[in-house]
Amino acid sequence: MDDDYGDIDDAAFAAVADATEKAHAASNPTTRAPPPSTAPSTIAGPSKPPVVQPVPRKIHKPAGPSSIIVNTRQKGNPLLPYIKSVAWEYGDIVPDYLATPTTAILFLSLKYHRLHPEYIYNRIKALGRAYTLRVLLVLVDTEQHADPLKELTKTGLVHALTVMLAWSPAEAGRYVETYKVLENAPATSIKERPKEDHMSRVQDFVTCVRGVNKTDALGLIAMFGSVRAAVNASEEQIMLVPGWGEKKARRWCAAVREDFRVGGALGKNRRAVEGGETPVPLNPMKEAERLALNRRLGIIGPARGAEAGGGGDAEMIVIDDEEEAALLEMEEEERRRKVPQGEPRAPVATEAVGTSSTTEDGVMAALARLREPR
Repeated sequence: MDDDYGDIDDAAFAAVADATEKAHAASNPTTRAPPPSTAPSTIAGPSKPPVVQPVPRKIHKPAGPSSIIVNTRQKGNPLLPYIKSVAWEYGDIVPDYLATPTTAILFLSLKYHRLHPEYIYNRIKALGRAYTLRVLLVLVDTEQHADPLKELTKTGLVHALTVMLAWSPAEAGRYVETYKVLENAPATSIKERPKEDHMSRVQDFVTCVRGVNKTDALGLIAMFGSVRAAVNASEEQIMLVPGWGEKKARRWCAAVREDFRVGGALGKNRRAVEGGETPVPLNPMKEAERLALNRRLGIIGPARGAEAGGGGDAEMIVIDDEEEAALLEMEEEERRRKVPQGEPRAPVATEAVGTSSTTEDGVMAALARLREPR
C-alpha cells in the first residue's frame, strides 16, 4: 500500500530523523557532570600522609581566683559537702582553707582538741603571720565547751586570730564559702546608710535619750516646732507633751543640758539623775558666783540660766576635780602676789581642826571661800 506522503524509503527517513535530532541538540546544549572517577591519583611524586588532628588532653592548672584551696589533710571533713556556692580543690598550702590570697582559715574540732591539745598550737606556729585575716574556725561538737573556748579565745587574742564558732558542719561550711563570696564586697554593704530627710534625722536625735521612742519624738516636735525650742524648754513644759512623763522629761533635760565631759563626781551625779535619785551637788553656787568663777577660769559667754531670767535664784551646779584644782592654783598664785617679798607668809587656814598638813589646810580654806556667799 502506498504511503499517504509519497514513496519514501527507509534510508531517507532515517537520515531526515537523524538531521532533525542533531539540529535540536545544537540549539539546546546541556552540560552533564562526568561520573566520579575511581581511577587512582596520577599526581607525580611521592604520596603525602594524611593530616591527623591532635586530640585535646586535660591539663592540670592551678586554682583560679574563684576557687577555695583546701589542704589535703582536710579530706573527709564533714563540712566539705556543704561548700556549694563556690568551687574548691585540694592544694599544697599551710592553712586548712585558703578562701582568698589574704584570708587563711584553720579548722578545729573541740573533740579532737580535747584529745590532742597541742595540735592547734603547732598549726598556729606553722601559719606564722603570713596572712592579713587569720580565722580559727571552731566546730563546737561537745557539751563541755566552756573551758576550751575560753582558752582558745585567749589564744586568738595573743596570736591575732579571729575565732569563729560553728555548731554544725553545715554552718562551718557556710562560713568558709561566705568568706570567698564576700571577698570583693565593699564595706558599704554593712555600713549604716544615713537618712536624707530632716524628720528622720530629728527622730534619730531625740530617740538617743533612753526611753524615748519615735512617737514621743514626733509629739515633742509637734509641740515645740523645732529641736532648738525643745532643747531650751523647761522640764515642766516637756512634761506637758503627750506621752512624756516625769522620767522622760528629766532624762531629756539631763541629756541636752549636761556637760559632755563626764568624770568623777559629775559621772556619779549623772547616774543618779538617770536612776531617778536627787543628785547631791559638790558646791551650791549662785549666778553671781558662777559669773565670777567663769571670769577667773577664762570662760567667755553667758552663764546658764541667764536666758531664762533667773539671775538671783540659787542654782545647783557641780564642779569637777579639774576645775577645783585650777581654782586652787589660781588662789595660791593670788596669795603669792599679795604677800610682799621678804615677809613671812601667814598660815592659810587657822581655823582648820584636826589637820596636820598645810596642803590640806589650804584646800579646805579654798573650798570654804567658794562656799561663802558674796
